[in-house]
Amino acid sequence: MTTRLSPDLLRASPEQGPPAGCPEASADYRLTPHYRFQSTLDRFLSQIHPGHDAYISELYAEEVATALAKWTAALCQNPLSLSPIVELLSPELAATSLRPEAEQCLRNKASLQVWRGQFQGQSTLQRETFVQELGLFFGSSWRLRTAQFEVASITIKQEVPLIFSTRIRYDLVGPTSGEDTEERIGFWDLEWERRTSGSLAIRTWRSGEETRCRVAGRVFEDVTTWALGGNT
Repeated sequence: MTTRLSPDLLRASPEQGPPAGCPEASADYRLTPHYRFQSTLDRFLSQIHPGHDAYISELYAEEVATALAKWTAALCQNPLSLSPIVELLSPELAATSLRPEAEQCLRNKASLQVWRGQFQGQSTLQRETFVQELGLFFGSSWRLRTAQFEVASITIKQEVPLIFSTRIRYDLVGPTSGEDTEERIGFWDLEWERRTSGSLAIRTWRSGEETRCRVAGRVFEDVTTWALGGNT
C-alpha cells in the first residue's frame, strides 16, 4: 500500500512559525531534483528555440511569424485594420496585383462556386498603389472570421545587409453578404530586408496561385449542444 502525504504536512507548524529568512509558512515548496548523470536529450533541448543552433533562418522565420500573427488579429477585428501590413511595406516596394489576371471556373453550382486564379508575374505596383490594392482585396463587405498565415518556406539571399524571401500561405474565410461565405486559399512570395532601425520591411510582394470558393447559405451546422447538451 502506498501512503500519500498531504501538502499540509509539509508546511511549518503555525505555533512554530517559519525559520528566519524563509518565506511565509503558507507558501508552496517544490522539490527540484538533481540527477547524477546528464540526460542524452539535454543537448537537443537547448536547441529547440530558434537561433540556438546553426539554422539561423529559423530565427527570421519566427520573426516573420510574429508579424503574421498581428495581421491575423487586425484582419479579424471589426472593423478590420490594414495598419500592421502597411507599416511593413518598404517605400521602394515592388508588387504584383492581388487581383488575378485570369480565373478558371472549376465548379459552378447554385450552392457552391469554385475558381482558380492566375496572377501576372511582373511587379508593376508601387507602394501607394499596392496599399489601395490591399483595401480592395480585403473589401469592407468581406467580414473575415478566419485569417491564417503560415511561413511555408524561407531562403536567405544575403546576410549583410539581410535580405531573405519567404512563401506565405494564406487561408481567408468570411461572409460576404447575407449568409454567403467566401474562402480564398493561396500563397504570396514576399522578399524582406532589414531596416537600419532593426525592423523588417517587405521589399517585393508577388501573388501566386489562388483558389477562391463561394458558398450560398449554410454548409455546416454546429450540433455539439444538440448532441451533447444533455451530458453532465
